[in-house]
Amino acid sequence: MHLSHLTRIPKLSSNKDGSITVFLSMAGLLVLALLGTMVETARFTLCENQGERGLFCATESLLAEYSRPLEKQYGLFGLESGGEAYETSIARYLSYGLEPGGQHITSFLAQQNQGINIEKKEYMGDHKAGILQEQIEGKMLRKAVKEGLKNFLSKAQQVTETETKAVQIEDQVEQEKKEASNSQELVKLMRLIDGIYIRNGKVCCEKYFMKMFAAGAVKSQKFGVHEKSVWEKMKKKIRSFSGYEKKRSELKKDIEQVIQRLEEAVIIRDRLQQSGVFNESESTFCQIMSSLVVLDSNLKVLKDVKELLMKEGTDWDDIKDCWKGYQTETPEFDYTGVQEQGGGENPITGISQAWKKGILNLVWEKELSKKEISTPDNYNGLYKEDQEDEKYEDRVTDFLDEEKVDLKSGLVSAGNYALGSYALDQYIQQYFAGFMSEKTKWKRCLDYQWEYILCGKKSDVENLNGVLNRILLIRMVNNFLVICKDSRMAGEARAAALAVVGFTGMQPLVTFTKTMILLAWSMVESLVDISALLQQRHVPVVKTSKEILTTFPQIFQIRAKDICSRAKKRRKADKKSFKYETYIQIFWMMMKPETRRYRLMDLIDGDMGKNGHAGFSVGTMTGGLTVSGKFQIPASFFRMPSVSDMLKRQVTFHSYEKTVTVRYI
Repeated sequence: MHLSHLTRIPKLSSNKDGSITVFLSMAGLLVLALLGTMVETARFTLCENQGERGLFCATESLLAEYSRPLEKQYGLFGLESGGEAYETSIARYLSYGLEPGGQHITSFLAQQNQGINIEKKEYMGDHKAGILQEQIEGKMLRKAVKEGLKNFLSKAQQVTETETKAVQIEDQVEQEKKEASNSQELVKLMRLIDGIYIRNGKVCCEKYFMKMFAAGAVKSQKFGVHEKSVWEKMKKKIRSFSGYEKKRSELKKDIEQVIQRLEEAVIIRDRLQQSGVFNESESTFCQIMSSLVVLDSNLKVLKDVKELLMKEGTDWDDIKDCWKGYQTETPEFDYTGVQEQGGGENPITGISQAWKKGILNLVWEKELSKKEISTPDNYNGLYKEDQEDEKYEDRVTDFLDEEKVDLKSGLVSAGNYALGSYALDQYIQQYFAGFMSEKTKWKRCLDYQWEYILCGKKSDVENLNGVLNRILLIRMVNNFLVICKDSRMAGEARAAALAVVGFTGMQPLVTFTKTMILLAWSMVESLVDISALLQQRHVPVVKTSKEILTTFPQIFQIRAKDICSRAKKRRKADKKSFKYETYIQIFWMMMKPETRRYRLMDLIDGDMGKNGHAGFSVGTMTGGLTVSGKFQIPASFFRMPSVSDMLKRQVTFHSYEKTVTVRYI
């Protein structure tokens, strides 16, 4: 075979072959480094996500250690402090998923926890008990409460409208009182100068008054009194000046008492003069006012005589000479008609006496709870929230004693009542007890807990009393508007006013007295309404005149027996009735939501303590946590020599930090 027939094998260059090999090697390393970097970066991202989820789950696992008694009784979740530190517990739960050797995870995603820190604890009372509200809303809004809110608002609208009516009544009374004020001042002067006033339908006379001293014969004309029935009462209290000769200490005592009355009379006289209300057409007033100059001269005589009595050895004749300037013939007040009218009885007097026993003693005959708590409104105080303490009972007392009418209840528009607030109030009614609630096996620190949430007082009686006084003001408004528009009832009230002050001949005073009697009538009828509500009977929000149970004579019958008996004439309440608990929820609507929540927390603490959980404090329980965690991921691909050479540094691990917030919902 010839060599020419053989295939020729090319001769390779060693330099060229080495260049290709180096190039391919470098390219391979770069690709490998790039792939390693991409895989490592993806791995770090996965680990960070895994760490965040693990931190979140570990924190949730800690919150799963909630108080079982709190959840069982109130459906609320709270984490109690004590035992293992929160950080330690979270780290323990976290280790199950992150540490090497843990279950359900490969070492490819393994990482180390470098430290857990609690950034923020949110207690149940924080943010105005906002965490508590979130739980309650989450719980209650899962139920059908929206329809209930709609039905409640339709009922509440009937009551909230009374606020405008109350303002109108107050304006009317204020105007009448202003017009009658001068007449009232004149009646006060009658009492201070002549000692005459009307009580319980009878003419009466004070023990001390200006004209109580007689320098000579005790005759009616000497004292400016011409009405027989008035004079008969007055003369029994008049004392002869000569009878004091051997009783100088007694004279001094009596003079001191009369000086006080004269000084009060001078103040009233000066106030009337400064008002400038009198003109020439008011001749009666003008005559009286001009004669009141005698107050100054008589006051001077009394002070001079007192000074002489204080000096030892003063001769009686010197005292008699000083006394000669004392006048009793003026001023003259017109008592014409007092005998004809027979003297009327103002019902407010009797109501005022009965009111001293308290509203509960007028509307309820059965036994009441005697429970008390030691620290009322505890959480309100801790969180320094203003306590809403409207003294509604004082308003009634001011009406009875000072003729001051304040019927406003501060009712807000029902349209401002949000679904969250309604959910809160539904929760309170479901998990706590009120005056109408049945007894349960779960012991209560207070029996009238709905009432405590409204009033925040120490005892059940105080809280119930506060609720009833609120209802009383609302009922008085509606009842007054019905009674005053009824011609028969208004006529009876006017006749009673004439009997009380008609003898004065002062029409503005008669009109004002009539209005006050109508308000008193409304008050007694309202007491009957409250008694009926407590007996779970139907009480119309707005009545007709035929539905008024109290007659005029019964205004004077205000014993609990009488009021409760009249209340029994109402039929039993049904589903459509406006009930006692509806009024309470309307009053809750007026409150700050945080006040209700804080008082709710007071009750939880008290109830838990009564049921064997001494020292329980829902306020110190954690409702949410903000937790940060530091983690370290061992590097895998970044430790490859090619990658390290390319990065110009040795990467052994990757560190990162995550923060999560977890709350009960």
